[in-house]
Amino acid sequence: MLRCVCLFSTWMRYADSDGELAVQIACAAIEARLLGRSMRPFEVPARFEEKTGAFVTLNSHPDGELRGCIGYPQPFFPLAKTIEKAAEAAATDDPRFPPMRPDELDRVTVEVSILTPPRLIEVKKPKEMPAHVTIGVDGLSIAQGAYRGILLPQVAIEENFDAADFLSLARRRVARSRHSGLHVPGRGLRRSGSAWACCAPEDGGGACGSLEGGCSSGAAWTP
Repeated sequence: MLRCVCLFSTWMRYADSDGELAVQIACAAIEARLLGRSMRPFEVPARFEEKTGAFVTLNSHPDGELRGCIGYPQPFFPLAKTIEKAAEAAATDDPRFPPMRPDELDRVTVEVSILTPPRLIEVKKPKEMPAHVTIGVDGLSIAQGAYRGILLPQVAIEENFDAADFLSLARRRVARSRHSGLHVPGRGLRRSGSAWACCAPEDGGGACGSLEGGCSSGAAWTP
């Protein structure tokens, strides 16, 4: 079965201070993994102890090319642990890229996307699906058997897609993975998401800001 998941963004649940903390946790996890040392502890608010899905995206700096993107769309772990695990995996376990080296630490930007639990949506006909997708707000997830791909919200903005184009790209990615025909989904899930990124150290400072999205290259991987 091919599934479509809409990630509806709400910019209210998490403050920018939460985003800054999320990026700090991700950066610390990556540094600890690459340098072979223990991760420094963080004091986190109660909402970071709730089970929550999240993605961590790494882009090379200054060219902005994707360097890794791994996440947990389902709320399996407390948010702080989700970010830690996703950051480690994005740096060393994304199958599309070689593991990061310690000398790359000052040449990547780190982006964290926080997701809320999914909610089911359904349509009677596949052609109705674009009406349920809001560009710049929604992301998509497609799964067919063991194959899964996720497009986070900013992808559509960067590629100047409308909703139909965005859905088509999501379907094509899974179809290429399976070398099979398309099965257009008639049901899906909704969730909310917020994203923050931190500048690479050499850029002057690690200043963080909110974003509209996720993996800038157009696709994420889930473990």
